[in-house]
Amino acid sequence: EYDFQGLYKVTKVATKNLNRVIDRNYYPVAEARRSNMRHRPIGLGVQGLADAFLMMLLPFESDAARKLNEDIFETIYFAACEASCELAARDGPYETYQGSPASQGRLQFDLWGRVPKSGRWDWAGLKARIAQHGLRNSLLVAPMPTASTAQILGNNES
Repeated sequence: EYDFQGLYKVTKVATKNLNRVIDRNYYPVAEARRSNMRHRPIGLGVQGLADAFLMMLLPFESDAARKLNEDIFETIYFAACEASCELAARDGPYETYQGSPASQGRLQFDLWGRVPKSGRWDWAGLKARIAQHGLRNSLLVAPMPTASTAQILGNNES
């Protein structure tokens, strides 16, 4: 069985650490620093999804693999949003938060007309907290190609 609680905890730690990098980073030009400080984007990604399917003996094209994929990404997005909201409660939302979709109560899945299906996470409660405190980061997840890093760490490129 997949450890969603473990993924949730690790994602919150990673979100808070990446947020800290924004403040401690070296910026070669003032414009880059200004943009990062205003928008505070981070990019959590995924690798090893194919490895998880293999370890769980799930055929890649199966409904079970598709559901696990959705549940993993829902968990990552929920934990990242929650951590960013906690940071905003302490440090304030990112400078350009007002007018963003999240400031209007719309998270990424709302923009795509999707509804989280797992029932594992309290999205209504999180949205209420975001309405109260905002988010510290304008971007949270950035699934991207991870070929080089995956090879270094011994994972499949997924």
